[in-house]
Amino acid sequence: MMELKIEKIEKIISENMVRDYANVSGDFNPIHLDYEYAKNTEFKNKIVHGMLLISNINEIMFKNFNQHWNKNGSLKIKFRSPLFVNSKLITNIKIKKIDKNNDGTLYTCEVMCNDDDGNILISGITSVLVQE
Repeated sequence: MMELKIEKIEKIISENMVRDYANVSGDFNPIHLDYEYAKNTEFKNKIVHGMLLISNINEIMFKNFNQHWNKNGSLKIKFRSPLFVNSKLITNIKIKKIDKNNDGTLYTCEVMCNDDDGNILISGITSVLVQE
């Protein structure tokens, strides 16, 4: 069985990161990039792209399960709240279940993204089959 040292990932999602993501993804929705537009929405401020948040889930899963995550990983999430630009994102996983079978070891994890105030941004379940 794999030895896992699960550590949370914390980072500030800056305006530059959001702009870079927009350039790569082609998602130039003004809710992410234009404060004057965003202040007139229900959020009252610019919010980070949801897919940019999900990339942090990929990062933490890859750090813990390396190539097994790329080959045999799955993710089911729910968006709950937005993250505002220039705010801290905290991504964490907890192993909930470990099943050994003939194909390897299946890890089922709870995944969560929070802001610095503890608000849940994304919650969900990941699973990854580790073939040994």
